[in-house]
Amino acid sequence: IIISGDPACVLSRDSKASFLASEPFEIAFASLRVCPSHFTLRSAALADTAAMSIAARCWSLDATLDGRTWRTLFERHNDPAMGQPGANQSWPLDSDANYFSAIRLRA
Repeated sequence: IIISGDPACVLSRDSKASFLASEPFEIAFASLRVCPSHFTLRSAALADTAAMSIAARCWSLDATLDGRTWRTLFERHNDPAMGQPGANQSWPLDSDANYFSAIRLRA
């Protein structure tokens, strides 16, 4: 269940889609619990590369079990790996084998 954010911007395969939101993009897994091991992020191929560069290079991935207390699983500041249009990168996550009911991406 998508709680907040525009799914077309975050889940799209369209290279022009972008995540430049002022609010987090959050997905709740209803009655399921997930234990993430990796995370992949792809930056959009935007005409405004300065705006894309800021959004894609500074972000965090958070997770929660109860919907109130969030834990940051991965965070990037000025990450050069995501500074180019259309760049994608995968990272391993250290979730300590914890299960979560929702995840969010904050830019």
